[in-house]
Amino acid sequence: IPEGVKTIPRGVFLGCTSLKKAVITKNVEKIDVDAFSGCTSLMDFSVDPENDHYKDTDGVLYSKDGGTLVFFPGGRIEIVIPEGTEVIGDSAFYENRMFDRIDLPKSIRSIGGHAFYRCSELMHLDLPEGLERAGESSFEGCSLLKSLMFPDSTVNIEESSFRNCRELMWIRVPDNMEFDLHWFAAPNDPP
Repeated sequence: IPEGVKTIPRGVFLGCTSLKKAVITKNVEKIDVDAFSGCTSLMDFSVDPENDHYKDTDGVLYSKDGGTLVFFPGGRIEIVIPEGTEVIGDSAFYENRMFDRIDLPKSIRSIGGHAFYRCSELMHLDLPEGLERAGESSFEGCSLLKSLMFPDSTVNIEESSFRNCRELMWIRVPDNMEFDLHWFAAPNDPP
């Protein structure tokens, strides 16, 4: 990314299937959601250590404090998210079709909107105790996902979270949470 760039806009590299590495300079202040979605050959991010907003850990893009996984490279198969990460950011794994399993660390509290959108090979996901929120369309299109067990700490599952999850057979939600058909539908669809 050129030195003068401060914002990487939404979708600017969308579908760049030949992109293998993204070098983020110290001047980048904002990376919009979906800036690198569909980059199926992207293997790692390299962030200038002097950048005040982002960092890379093992080639994965994180917020500077490491609390938010901003974007996981679309060409990587093995996923290791370090303990201490609290948020899977919006669209962090958007349309990543390279993996079938994710083990989230116990520190995760929030899964952002579209975080695992159309991760069509994802079959197994362990949700940690302490998870409080699953954002809109967070698992939409995960067509092979068979079960999701939300811990008692979960207080919010937003609309369309399970839309087009055709193999989803088991969902466990906290006893005090009301089942909502809008979890399986588009926001304006009738229940």
